[in-house]
Amino acid sequence: MNETLRKYENQKVTEAILYVLNKTGVISYFMLMKILFCADRANLKKWGDPVTCLVYYAREHGPVPVSVYQAIKYPKPGRDFDFSDTLERIGKYDVRPLRKADENYLSQTDQESLDYGISELQGKDYKEIEKYLHGAVYERLYASKNKRYSHIDIASTEEVSDAVLAQIRENDIIAKMLS
Repeated sequence: MNETLRKYENQKVTEAILYVLNKTGVISYFMLMKILFCADRANLKKWGDPVTCLVYYAREHGPVPVSVYQAIKYPKPGRDFDFSDTLERIGKYDVRPLRKADENYLSQTDQESLDYGISELQGKDYKEIEKYLHGAVYERLYASKNKRYSHIDIASTEEVSDAVLAQIRENDIIAKMLS
């Protein structure tokens, strides 16, 4: 992938995280990662592309963007994500923003999908969220060797039309050609 594009996409992830944390305040990184998944799913279903470039894996407690998880749980310089000046861990599981999101990185539709992800999980506790996101796609991936969600897998965790799936496939092909 082009280095400039990679840096832009990584910054967009950072700004999406800050956007969520600016809206929610202190939340667990578990909740943050699930909100990002729901926002990416909402954007895929509506526009055929995710909000972020994150890669999700089926883990014991549901879909996890491993790169974000590792950057929060085990911060280390040199990774794609360094949140040292972006967010602060509070206690064992919670995070809070250290600055406002630069919304220039987020389109109006990105923000709408992030807002939707927040509202979709609002009021749900850890176990409810886990159950909510453990559907047939998750079970299939969790049982597989790879465990990686494709964009089709993410969108298919809810009912999705064939036209949307075709748009996602087309967008994935274009993205692959441009990278």
